[in-house]
Amino acid sequence: MHISAGCSDWSWALTPVVPSRLVCRVFNFEERCHAVRKKKNEPSQSKPPAGTQAILRAIDVLRSIAAGGENGKRLTDVATELGLNVATAHRVLGTLAYSNLVMQRPDQKTYQLGPELISLAATAHAQFAVRDLFRPAMTRIAAETGDTVFLQIRSGDETICIARELGTYEIPALVLEVGTRLPLGAGAAGLAMLAYLPTDECDRVLERCEAAYEEIGLDPETVRKAVARSRTLGFGYQDGQMTRGVSGVAVVLLEHDQIAAAISVTAISQRVNTKRRNEIVASIRAACAGLPRMTMYPPK
Repeated sequence: MHISAGCSDWSWALTPVVPSRLVCRVFNFEERCHAVRKKKNEPSQSKPPAGTQAILRAIDVLRSIAAGGENGKRLTDVATELGLNVATAHRVLGTLAYSNLVMQRPDQKTYQLGPELISLAATAHAQFAVRDLFRPAMTRIAAETGDTVFLQIRSGDETICIARELGTYEIPALVLEVGTRLPLGAGAAGLAMLAYLPTDECDRVLERCEAAYEEIGLDPETVRKAVARSRTLGFGYQDGQMTRGVSGVAVVLLEHDQIAAAISVTAISQRVNTKRRNEIVASIRAACAGLPRMTMYPPK
């Protein structure tokens, strides 16, 4: 195998401006997919995008309430602190309360952060923990294979790319950016996850994702066949249905028999013949073998 140092890219897409369905950067695919990329060394915007005033106001309200700690904040305090009239502050708080992002204390006079924020924070914490856990394994895989390595987690019927490790062999386009969401089955990692699921659950996901597949130019039946092939192989494999000339191999990792993540390696298709495909799988499995609490599917 080619040995060389990889290049890490552990940046995060922390602002949820990416469309939830389809966000991939691919060549010969520009008409059907949308790329959301912040260029390196590009200065940040001096002012927020147009039409986001209400969103920014809601964020300011959340921060104000958070600053109140256990005691929370009264409506009038929030309005005064942020320079809002009481009616506007009340309207924002009402919307946030409807979404469980804030809640009124029993005394009905103060607001606190709501349970939905706890859920969101727990998810974010888990993603950071998973990313850090897999970092050494990804670095090793990129060095051994020379190809780009991606770490993806499942979120409902989607996968989210949470980290990548760049290899020394270039691919024509970065198929995934950190923060990219794709429907399960659109790519090797999603195929590996679907292959692990019980058949009935897998079928339900495939049915729910049909419109999402079509949105990014994938034939749902092609995805079904790719899932069946991945199940037979014992790992996720796509040979160019997402991006012409680019193939991917992925292994799903489990924690207490539940999907924790999938690690995939992407390379130009000429580099992924049957022999090398098996070498990549072996590299992933060897690098992840010592991870605490993690098992791989299928077990060896």
